[in-house]
Amino acid sequence: MSTFKWLAPESLVTYFTTELNSLADSTSETTGFVVLGAEIDNEANLFQYISFEIVIAAQGSARAVGGVIEIWKAEAVDATPNYPADTNAAFITNFLRAFVFDAATTGRRLVITNVPLPPYKVKFQLRNDTGQALAASGNTFKYRRHNEQVV
Repeated sequence: MSTFKWLAPESLVTYFTTELNSLADSTSETTGFVVLGAEIDNEANLFQYISFEIVIAAQGSARAVGGVIEIWKAEAVDATPNYPADTNAAFITNFLRAFVFDAATTGRRLVITNVPLPPYKVKFQLRNDTGQALAASGNTFKYRRHNEQVV
């Protein structure tokens, strides 16, 4: 009988830092975005899953009830990546998941795990829809990829 187990994940990788500092709150469907991040090439390593961690520093004013920071994904399914030129337009990328925050000012560390990752190149961007601008420093977004194994 086969047993499914996790393989050891790769090291935690910092994806956004200063790009999140003072990121404005979204006021429409195309505002509040950080620029597209660096390309993650999953064609060689073929990781099945990706997990995300976001750390936001204490904000100056309380977040809105149900405030979120959304993760959006731009994909390159062809050999020559052709990512969107307008990195603030939500309609040209794909919504992936959202970190949901409480209505407070305190800093938070939240995690989203085991998100399926396609076997090609991707870039991520975040959209601040917390109801307040992010703090001027101390914000990070990181990821860690991993696979399952059959033993």
